[in-house]
Amino acid sequence: MPRSSEYALAWALAAVQAAGLALALLMCRRLGLRVDAAGLWSPLLVLVGVVGLGVAFARRRHDGPLAWMIPEGLFVFALVVALCLTSVPMQYAGAALARPVIDPWLAAADRAMGVHVPDLAAWTAAHPRVATVLAWAYASFGLQILVAPPVLVLLGLRRALWEYAFLLHACLLATLACFALYPAACAFQWYGFTSTLPQEAFIAQFAGFRDGSMTMIDYRTVTGLVSAPSFHVAGALVLTWVVRERAWVLVPVGLLNLTLCAATVLSGAHYLVDVLLSVGLFALSVGAWQAWGVPRLPATR
Repeated sequence: MPRSSEYALAWALAAVQAAGLALALLMCRRLGLRVDAAGLWSPLLVLVGVVGLGVAFARRRHDGPLAWMIPEGLFVFALVVALCLTSVPMQYAGAALARPVIDPWLAAADRAMGVHVPDLAAWTAAHPRVATVLAWAYASFGLQILVAPPVLVLLGLRRALWEYAFLLHACLLATLACFALYPAACAFQWYGFTSTLPQEAFIAQFAGFRDGSMTMIDYRTVTGLVSAPSFHVAGALVLTWVVRERAWVLVPVGLLNLTLCAATVLSGAHYLVDVLLSVGLFALSVGAWQAWGVPRLPATR
């Protein structure tokens, strides 16, 4: 990216990523974790190519929407890809800290609200079509994260593009910090029932990195371990929020992500309180965007 105040927000987000990655790698070294880079080269090549294209277009001067659409769309997409890559060692270093789980408090909070997740998961399991729809919505999350930048560019939502980048960073890094300090084994393990979503990888990796039987971070087998707050829910709120200016897009995206949020609890993957914590995190992130992100938006050419 060109080193100028025009891209101050992009540089700031990249610096936050670099600092988080440096801390995570230091923790990995002290905790005896290693990174298998075999599955890393392809996304790294994509990342380098996207950044190179962004720089090339940023140095050229265009009139009209192309002045921002191509370079800024590429830069935000690169930031999202980089965030996905750098968050991996952060997550597993947090798991290897093996802090005491907070499931007793999460389960107690659900009980106080009259919610029993195993009953909800049992209802979902008894309705296969509902379970299929919920699983599909939940699985759409990763694809939504990656396609959001080009979609926002095509919609002409320049401010929303950078708001998306900021909110995604804020929510993911906050959930990773919470996971490192206050991990949760998730409702299906705490209560001892089977989630309607595949959880074999979660169970193996959550236990393995905590007890030291797993020390290799393999990008080809990465799975999400974060529970409270739920990044799926926080990210779904971000994805819906940034298209609020286009009602014809907001309605289908909102319905999809409402289903995704419902899936986190109805599948037995999360406690209800995880969802509520995610809503609070999202609200704080929006406040931080207004106070810190907006003043650093790229200048209009």
